[in-house]
Amino acid sequence: MGNMIKTIFTLAITLLCLCTMAQETPITNNAVQLCQNHLLEEAKSKIAEALMSEQEQNLAYTWYVAGFIYKECYKEFDSGKRDSQYRTQAADYLVHALEIDKKREHTANIKIALKFLASTYYNDALMCTREFDETSETEPEKYFNLFRKLMRSAEPGCNLDLQDKDYHQQMAQRYFDLWQKNVDKNELSEKALKHYQTVLMLDSSDCMVHYNIGVLHYNRAVFLYRSIGLETEMFDLVDIQTRASDLIKNKALPAMRKADSLCREHAEVLRGLLFMNKALEREKDVEYFKEEIERLIEEGKMRNLVPKKK
Repeated sequence: MGNMIKTIFTLAITLLCLCTMAQETPITNNAVQLCQNHLLEEAKSKIAEALMSEQEQNLAYTWYVAGFIYKECYKEFDSGKRDSQYRTQAADYLVHALEIDKKREHTANIKIALKFLASTYYNDALMCTREFDETSETEPEKYFNLFRKLMRSAEPGCNLDLQDKDYHQQMAQRYFDLWQKNVDKNELSEKALKHYQTVLMLDSSDCMVHYNIGVLHYNRAVFLYRSIGLETEMFDLVDIQTRASDLIKNKALPAMRKADSLCREHAEVLRGLLFMNKALEREKDVEYFKEEIERLIEEGKMRNLVPKKK
């Protein structure tokens, strides 16, 4: 991602230099020269003057340069600052420039700058998915929506399925991790499940997501079993055991079987199937998966679905 951003930035500055020859925009050209000399505060003041100029304020080029300068201010002064007003203003200027560029003289340049800003929002969204808690869970969606908005402005109809999938996978994982730290909050597991289901709407053949859904339901069952104590009444005991068994049989196991059908001979999937069948006391199936795992290990075919942490 870093190399891509650097390439976009270099191209954008080159295109901006080529645009300084317009004679009808002397104030804007002055702002461009100040920006090229890295005098960003002065460039910001000069472009503000251009936006107030009767001659230049209605030109797409002026608004494009304003957006570019504010983008540079963001990079110089606010890089990594998620609530940067420079970035917000840059996006607003560029979107307006695109809207009024009827002759499409500067559209290519504007789109490059918009895509750069979009990429920074995308990076922020993914970073937030790794950090949020229950007090900040709306942050990732806010930045991801800004990414989508700018990308749709730059390229209406562009396919963002890969980015959508990555975002929802990260959200699901974060909610799952938060749930593991506080297993009594089942609403966290529901939110994780909702994001996993969104991923499957985008790509129903994702083996990893089916596996994770299976693990989620299996863990729900395990936590139910762990809630049984010496003081648990008989009626409650039967109810808990029934609910746990249903979770494994009707939700966890079907998801893990689907994962197995999509990515054969993966260690974690086979182990998941083994443990689930063991919980259901299906001894024949348990023996089968034990033998499968042993066979694949002997043949050197066993592969891990989940990468080992370094």
